[in-house]
Amino acid sequence: MCLWTYSYSENKRTIAMSVFCSIFIFLYAILVLTGIASCKKPPLNRAEVPVGALLPLTGRDSLYGREALRGLEIALKQINLDRAVYNLKPIRLVIRDTQSKEGETSVVVRDLIYRQGVRALIGEPDSGRSMEAAPIAERSGIPFISPAATNDRLTKLGKYIFRTCFENSQQARAMAKFAQDAGFMRVAILIDPSHEYSSNLGQAFETEFQRRSGAVVTRQNISDCRDFSPQLRSIQEAKPDLLVLPLLHVEGAIAARNIRALGLKIPILGGDGWDTPDLVAWTDVIEGCYFITHFPPETEDFHSRRFAQNYQTLFGTSGTALSALAHDALLVLGEALRNTEKPAKIRENLLGIRDFPVATGMFSFSRDRNPRKHVFVTRVEKGKFVPCAIITN
Repeated sequence: MCLWTYSYSENKRTIAMSVFCSIFIFLYAILVLTGIASCKKPPLNRAEVPVGALLPLTGRDSLYGREALRGLEIALKQINLDRAVYNLKPIRLVIRDTQSKEGETSVVVRDLIYRQGVRALIGEPDSGRSMEAAPIAERSGIPFISPAATNDRLTKLGKYIFRTCFENSQQARAMAKFAQDAGFMRVAILIDPSHEYSSNLGQAFETEFQRRSGAVVTRQNISDCRDFSPQLRSIQEAKPDLLVLPLLHVEGAIAARNIRALGLKIPILGGDGWDTPDLVAWTDVIEGCYFITHFPPETEDFHSRRFAQNYQTLFGTSGTALSALAHDALLVLGEALRNTEKPAKIRENLLGIRDFPVATGMFSFSRDRNPRKHVFVTRVEKGKFVPCAIITN
């Protein structure tokens, strides 16, 4: 019933007018407040494609988050520089901090997907937090690329889940091949069972090395990274040719220091967990040690050298494997965005990438969304990281 036409009495007309005015004022207030709220938001360039990055920028893993962010910054500059030539879409990075916390990662992913409307996700470097984020991305149909999560199970979580690093099984095969090619047939392994990376890589190496007819003379578990003298004495008694340390860089360096303190000159091989900027602080105790890396410290490859030079120019130090892997993740994503913004098509384009040049070498995705790439072995010589071997799996 129309408020004005059918209110015949003065009282009814007065009431109707009051109701109408109240409704008008309420609707006007909503419009004004909406306009004010919209003014507070940063202007959005509709030509830009929003891409989310979830990184541990604070907390215990902030070192890894900062390194990944540096790699993303270099890649973003490169994409913006090259996009006119190669017809690439401009990318707007939406960065969120996971605070190095399980649980917080899920909150961050949901915000990026449902509130920020990102078309793809990069991160997290940590395997555990990547495996927390991946199912949410998979259910939402949003491509997710981790630069450094090596846990083999990650890409099995769904068809939208990718990575630019090699998985633990590939790393273990490379470590076993390198050890045997170098003549090491009796090895000891020191593992931190409380850390999933250490236990997974250690088990994968042991299985692969024994498959190659090598002997694991002892396997020791540590529970306190400050003192594992009993385990090291057991290793000393086993007389291995090589000590394998699938540990993160701090625990690995402490183990190396204690081994040297016992007077043992045994060669030591670490995993990619050693490859961090902080490792240079331990060069006195890891002299002569080997470790696995995704990115060669010295190379003649144009794309690797361009990344290294850009990193040096921007940050004044040498680039790390993690920064290179994050850089590569955004570059391959930029390639997949060339002719689409639709997540399903982005996924399809990622799977079609073959022999694409990035910082860590020529890049292709396999059918299971893992990279096909070389594994590099580095040796510490006189405080410098020197390329030692390239393992092709």
